[in-house]
Amino acid sequence: ETGVPGGLFAEYDTNGDNNLDFEEFVRFVSMLDPRVGQEIEINKAFKLFDNDRDGYISREEVKDALVHFGISPTDEDVDMIVSMTDDDSDGRISYTEFRNMLFDAVAPELVAEGSAGRGSPRVPPRFFRQRRR
Repeated sequence: ETGVPGGLFAEYDTNGDNNLDFEEFVRFVSMLDPRVGQEIEINKAFKLFDNDRDGYISREEVKDALVHFGISPTDEDVDMIVSMTDDDSDGRISYTEFRNMLFDAVAPELVAEGSAGRGSPRVPPRFFRQRRR
């Protein structure tokens, strides 16, 4: 017994096994609160950058990720991204700083309350249009 109303549960149990797998659960919870799905996607994106899994994105990890995505950044580009995102000036990007940067770049109105009320500066669109291999 799932405790989830039959009709609602059936809509999200796409494989019909009477259980919610992770993806089905994310869709279900996202329907209740869309921010949950956004946080999961942001977490996945953060992990793409945080290669050493220390909870921070270093300058080298920024560069490696951009190269992986077909962008050839200069050292100045990497420094710009880190300095614009690194709110506490410790030389690395935390999950919260990464999240704030994504919300500001994609949908500033979605920046969660409690993020110091200002968000991070936007990454210039020029950066994402340039240097494709």
